[in-house]
Order: sequence, then C-alpha cells, then structure tokens
Amino acid sequence: MPQLSSTAPKLQRENGRGLADSLYRAIVDTAVDAIVVIDRDGAIRSVNNATERLFGYAVEELIGNNVKMLMPEPYAGEHDTYLANYLGTGHKKIIGIGREVVGRRKNGSVFPMDLSVGEARDGAEPIFVGIIRDITDRKAAELAQRESELRVRSILDTVPDAIVVIDAQGMIQSFSPAAERLFGYDRQEVAGRNVNILMPTPYREAHDGYLDRYIRTGERRIIGIGRVVVGSRKNGDLSDGVADRRIRLRGQPLFYRICPRSDRAAGGRTSHSGSSGRAIARVAAQRHGADGLDDGA
Repeated sequence: MPQLSSTAPKLQRENGRGLADSLYRAIVDTAVDAIVVIDRDGAIRSVNNATERLFGYAVEELIGNNVKMLMPEPYAGEHDTYLANYLGTGHKKIIGIGREVVGRRKNGSVFPMDLSVGEARDGAEPIFVGIIRDITDRKAAELAQRESELRVRSILDTVPDAIVVIDAQGMIQSFSPAAERLFGYDRQEVAGRNVNILMPTPYREAHDGYLDRYIRTGERRIIGIGRVVVGSRKNGDLSDGVADRRIRLRGQPLFYRICPRSDRAAGGRTSHSGSSGRAIARVAAQRHGADGLDDGA
C-alpha cells in the first residue's frame, strides 16, 4: 500500500485555504455593493471592484489610507474618535447596526448611502467590514413622491366636493377637508375605519357585501356609475349626495366622490360632472398609486 507523505495533510490544508481565499475574492469582487475592510486605526486594508466604481478611486489610491477619505465633513472629522471610543468602550454607533450616511467621491461629489459595518478578527487584531450601497436613486424617488403628494394634497384640499378614498376592505385611507365639513368628522377620527360609518341603515349593512361582490365579480352598483344615496353625519343627521366612481381596484384604493345634494344641478347632474369629475378622480388616483380610472366603459 502506498504511503502518504507526512507533508500531504499540510499541502491539503494549504490548497484548501487557497481555494477558500479564491472563492472569497470572487464573491467580494463580483458583489454589487461596495465592500471596504479597515483595521483598528481606520486604515483601508481591502476594497472590492464596486468600491472603485462607486468612489472613483483606484485600489492603489485607497489601500493604507484612512477610510475617512471616503467621507465628507463632519463625518470625516469624527470617524477616528468614534472608532477609538468603540475600541475603548464597546459602545456601538454603527457597528452591527447600520444606518444612512453620506459618502464622498474622488471628484468631491457627495451621495447618500446605506452603511452596515461588521466586526471580525484577523488573528488577534480587530478588523471592520463595511458594506456600502448607493441609495441616490431611492432618495430621489422618495423626494419626488413627497413632492407629488404635496401637490396632490394641495389640489384635493381645495376641491369643493367631499373626497373619501378607501382600500379593498372598505377602510378609509384619505378624507378631504370638504369631507370633514360635510360629515362633521376630523380625518383622524375616520382614518382606518370602515367607510360604512358614513352611511345610515340599510346602506351601512349592505356596503361591505357590495364591495366584496364587486371585487369578486366586477358587478357594479355604484363604481363607474354613480347614484344618489344618503350619508350619515357624525351628529346623526342625514345628507343626500352623489357617490361617484372611480379607480381600478387591483388591490389599490377605490375612489369615492360625494357631493351635497344642494350642489346638484338640474337634471340630476353634479356641478363637477363630466371631464372635471374625471380630472378630480385622476388626482386622487395619482396620490394613491392606483392603476387608473374605471369609467364604466
């Protein structure tokens, strides 16, 4: 039987370690997020390809330099103190937690990023692995959404008709100032409650069944059609009105437009019928991210 060399286990361990190192490098270098490894002094020990692309530095410009070169003020000036405090006290501000911070590229431009930091050991020495994700697009989308909501809210707040938006379960998602005046409720009182609180018997008891049937079958009783119904104010008084359309459901909120009877013009049409009514509906649809209007065609 052939004898194994006494050096074979050592060679196997070394080969295994080499394979593991190669695999680690392949994973790190193909990662979409930037990965930066620093030592206890904040000096950069390792970066991946995504770090070079994100910050605009070549790897040779980064290795050995303090990681604060990737940060604008005041983060750059505070970083070494945070790191020293952590090593001295164990008190964590980012390590093991993660948060949104700001990065600085080689060209001086700054950008928002998600930073998560983990601690590991290289022998007896601590090292810190930072994973960085550029969130510029997400922040831009969030800002655009907020601006859109403000514009839509300013429009809805000035519409004279009461506007109530509900979800697929009939729960109130939005309640315009005109709806507050018409029904006597503050929007905080009705948010998240079933819209049937705005209806007297027998409409109240029948509403959830109508909504459920529409969702299951597409059968319309009001949606996309509109009709005169009776509303119930907070004080118990009844108010005739027109319930009107209009958002394709598909899991998105429905749109109701409710007008006091006194606002109805001759012939049973509302003062905001036709194209202006559809315009109001489109505004509400935009605010709630619905697929579009359902005009009963």
